[in-house]
Amino acid sequence: MNICKRKIGKDYYLVIEIPYKEDVLEYGGDKVIGQTNNIIGLIVPQEYGYECGFAQQIDMSYKGKPNQWTDIIINYDGSKKEFKNLCKKLDIETYEYPKCAKCKKAIYGTFTLNNKGDYVHIECNK
Repeated sequence: MNICKRKIGKDYYLVIEIPYKEDVLEYGGDKVIGQTNNIIGLIVPQEYGYECGFAQQIDMSYKGKPNQWTDIIINYDGSKKEFKNLCKKLDIETYEYPKCAKCKKAIYGTFTLNNKGDYVHIECNK
C-alpha cells in the first residue's frame, strides 16, 4: 500500500494506492504460480442498514481453501446499490454477509435456521 499527498490543480488530495492483484506463491516456496485479486468489496448488515467498503483479500489456495479477507479498510459512504455498481464497474468481487433474521446483524460464523428457514445466530435462536 502506498499513501501519499498529491496536488491536482490547486487542491491537495490524500491518495491511497492498493495493488489490484497480488502474486500467488507455490506452497512452501517462492515460485509465483499466478495472480489473484487483492481487494474485495464487503457488504455487512447492521441493525439499521448496511456498512459497505473495501477489504484486502487473503489468498488461501495454498491450503486448498477459499480466500479469506480482512475487516473493511476503506469505508464507502453511499448506498448498497451504488457500492455494488461501483464494484462491478471496477471489476471487484463483492461478498454480502448473511443477516440474522432476529437481531438483523451480520452473521460471521456459525448459525442455525429458524422454523421459517431463515438464518439466525445460534445465540439469537436460544
